[in-house]
Amino acid sequence: MGTSKVIFNALIKRHSLEIIYIGFFISLFLFYLFLWISVWDRSTFYYILFILFGGFYIVGYLRGYSYLFGDGFKDFTVHFSFAIAGVGNMAAIMFSIRFLKLKEYCNTCYKIVNILLALWALHLIVALSGMRSLATNLLQILAILQTVIFMIAGILVYRKGFKPAKYYIIAFTGLFIAIAYTILSFYNVFPMTDYTWQYIPIGATAEMLLLAFALADRIKVLQKEKLAAEEANTRLMNEKNISLQQAIDEKTATLQETLAKLQDSNAIKDKLFSIVVHDMRSPLSNLAGILTLKQENLIDDAEFNLYMTDTKNQIELVNDRLNNLLLWSFSQMKNTGSKPERINLEQFFEEHIKLYQHLAAARKIKMHISMTSPNEVTTDKGHLSVIIRNFLDNATKFTPDNGSIELGAEIADGNYKIYVKNTGTIAPNKLSEILENNAVTIKESARKGIGLGVLLCKEFALRMGATFGVTSANNETVFFILLPGTAG
Repeated sequence: MGTSKVIFNALIKRHSLEIIYIGFFISLFLFYLFLWISVWDRSTFYYILFILFGGFYIVGYLRGYSYLFGDGFKDFTVHFSFAIAGVGNMAAIMFSIRFLKLKEYCNTCYKIVNILLALWALHLIVALSGMRSLATNLLQILAILQTVIFMIAGILVYRKGFKPAKYYIIAFTGLFIAIAYTILSFYNVFPMTDYTWQYIPIGATAEMLLLAFALADRIKVLQKEKLAAEEANTRLMNEKNISLQQAIDEKTATLQETLAKLQDSNAIKDKLFSIVVHDMRSPLSNLAGILTLKQENLIDDAEFNLYMTDTKNQIELVNDRLNNLLLWSFSQMKNTGSKPERINLEQFFEEHIKLYQHLAAARKIKMHISMTSPNEVTTDKGHLSVIIRNFLDNATKFTPDNGSIELGAEIADGNYKIYVKNTGTIAPNKLSEILENNAVTIKESARKGIGLGVLLCKEFALRMGATFGVTSANNETVFFILLPGTAG
């Protein structure tokens, strides 16, 4: 009676452990099934297949619990047990390829594992064909080969920095020991005991559990990578938004500055044209009146010549203003750059002196050329011509009668200085205005002009790479430009 009670208690204990064992597989399967539904990760899907078919093979065939579901289910399990094991191992291989990132970390391992996958497919065909003896031998060989391959692959991947592979190494090492011990027990290398058949199920269960830890660790790593990627993306978007805002601000500031300059330019243009139109009206009206008086014989020849001389001077002044206005307008529209060329200065100066000799002679002003430096210079001929003409124009206007005007060139402090020197001085406030003001100064005085010529000289000198300057002292005024290193 005592013996029966011991046996009964042992059976109760065994069945309790088996129930816990089966419950473990079901719980593991359901947990990762719900996890896969939430994350839709392919590695998790392969792991679910591995638990499903691997657990079915271990519990239903190796542990013999298929009978609980009837004789028909038991016969199905026995008949297709090796095929079920093959599908479970193929799922384990697909899981391992993705989990260990073999294609990235160990391309050779990836190729070997694909060959192993093909061998498991061959085993599946053999098992479905009913060749149980051959399928059994293939199962044992491939199971040992698979554990060895994945032990080595896990070690190689771990050494390359993929830390979750540590669970993988432990799992397949344990399974390898369990399979090797069981198979060697069949060949009487180790003694066969009541627990021999428990080693493979226990090793496989431990493998699944450790792979579950590995998968959980991988999901944790993926979550960290996802979080890091989201933070990096947010940071990048913020930086792009800041850069975009800065670019918009810069463009806005540039646009506002351009609009302000355009408004100023339009205001100057309107004022200039109004002044020119006003100044043209008077001499033209005078000319029309004088011609009318002459035509009706209301004035004699002496009076006609006197009136015409004054009108001619007014028309010449307006003509100078029109020329400067046209040049300034052209420079603003075209924004022309400098086109350097070799210039013979002595000949160039003589051509410009001739333009003003009749005006100077009428007021007994002496004009001459002074050359104390090389006769050639390399610069923009058109720009230099505008500058010299404006210098000479100012000189003829402001030089007193019986004064002198000198057009010359010399070396000054390593630069090539081209200048116009005339008798007379400029008031200090006017001199300061000329040097400091870069805008057009509007003046309606007939003798002083409208300041556009000075602006042209400054602008063209800048485009030539030259420096504009003016000095006035001791009854002598000098307008000049300094050209760096262009003499030759």
